[in-house]
Amino acid sequence: MKKPLILISIALLGIGSGPACCQENGMIPKEEKIVVPPFATASPEQEVEIRRLIEDFVITEKENQARAAEQDRYEKAEAHATKEAQKEAGSDPDPFSGTIMPRSLYETPPEALKELRGYAKVRTDAFKRLIAFNELAFPILASHLDDERPSRMHWNHTFARTVGALCYRVIHDQLTEFPEDYSQYGLRRTGRDGKGHQKPYWGSAPYDESGGLGKWLEQNQNLSYPEKRIKCLNWLLDGEKKIGVIDPEGYYENILPLELAILELKASTGQDVANDLARVRKLAKMRPANQVPKELLPDGPLPEIEAKHALQETSATLKSCPDGHTTLRDIPILYGSFPIQTKDPADWNDEDKALAARRDAKEVILGGELDSAEDPRFQTCCLSCGYRYEMLAVPDLGANWIKNGQRFADFTIVFSEAARSLPFAEMAGTDFSVAVSKERVVASETIEITVPANKKDEFVAKIEKWIDENHFKRSLLHIETPPFPRLDEQPVEDDKARFYVDVHTDSGKGTTRFGFYLERSGY
Repeated sequence: MKKPLILISIALLGIGSGPACCQENGMIPKEEKIVVPPFATASPEQEVEIRRLIEDFVITEKENQARAAEQDRYEKAEAHATKEAQKEAGSDPDPFSGTIMPRSLYETPPEALKELRGYAKVRTDAFKRLIAFNELAFPILASHLDDERPSRMHWNHTFARTVGALCYRVIHDQLTEFPEDYSQYGLRRTGRDGKGHQKPYWGSAPYDESGGLGKWLEQNQNLSYPEKRIKCLNWLLDGEKKIGVIDPEGYYENILPLELAILELKASTGQDVANDLARVRKLAKMRPANQVPKELLPDGPLPEIEAKHALQETSATLKSCPDGHTTLRDIPILYGSFPIQTKDPADWNDEDKALAARRDAKEVILGGELDSAEDPRFQTCCLSCGYRYEMLAVPDLGANWIKNGQRFADFTIVFSEAARSLPFAEMAGTDFSVAVSKERVVASETIEITVPANKKDEFVAKIEKWIDENHFKRSLLHIETPPFPRLDEQPVEDDKARFYVDVHTDSGKGTTRFGFYLERSGY
């Protein structure tokens, strides 16, 4: 609906800018008129700016005309394509025939595209600037929640099509902003019952029981902004706890980040939560499996998970390692943090020594913290040569046999020519590793060495000389960048294998790590 110019002018001048005045002049619907006095109040100048930004959400008549012209252009292009297809086919066109419309018909002219993008930018900029006002804008935004004037902004596969919907999002996005490390994007996650559950924030909001955001703001008008945030996060936390988790990973991904965010907000309001905050921050860093509240975890084995574990390959099904040895053993994996992994052996007590003896006798494997209920419960190892069958989860179709060594002679497989000619391949302290598929095809090769950081330039010079002598790509040397994503690789073996060299310095330890990484495709 197009508004009288005099009303907009009054709003921009700040004359009679309160919600009551707006209601009397018919600028917003009359169903719900809520004024929420926050702890901080916008100045008259700020009110004028907030109201002006809300007006930027409105689709103007000029924009409607531009969008109608764009729709007309699309319909004409579609009609032309259909007509041409009918000429070729002699009947109704196959929608998958690949008929191409002339670019002049379906492409938006540059000037029209610029105009349409300009309208979208006005709304985007207004949204961002209203967010920057924080709670100062809440009362005015709340008075526009039922504003049905047309607007448009894309959100998660849907459109906010009214001014009121955009005003709702300005408030909602601030009150319910998730902690950065909370959960993964998606509609559902697995709960303590092993089944998929819709995440609490899909299809519901903290304000539902109050009858909507406007009423919720009215009921909580005496809370500060951080306290409102705490209330919304507690609503989300309660929903996540109701779903529960199937494993420790689920707790540290879906629940602990919310607990941490709530404690940090409480600390910002002056509440004495220092001890709890230190404890939760430590949990977030260490992620110990034994600290997950038991009431959030399954009461016992879940049939779905047990069925997956039943599919894990064993020594009986694998039969032999890549070197042909049949001396395989399925060694149980103990998950958790064990003192012998961090304590000096001289400080081990009798329990530590007993565990170390079991590990050395290959009776158990110390697997670190359990991440998922689908983590394997044992690992098949060759007692003759050291190959181990590694899988990330059960079942794992991409599992490989892995073997480590200190020199080429430790392996029966023949490394690639590029690996064998690597400058640091024959040096003391070099670590080798290969991954071999169940079908006995080499999947990857790794050669790494750690040297003092002051030796970095010397090693880089050797590698650059090796690159030149072998006519390799100059860009395959990745200095001070992580291995992923790969910026470039050198193809070898008819492009079935590719490799690169990564260089990374740990300034804290004063060391530089050089790594040669080769992977084969289609193995």
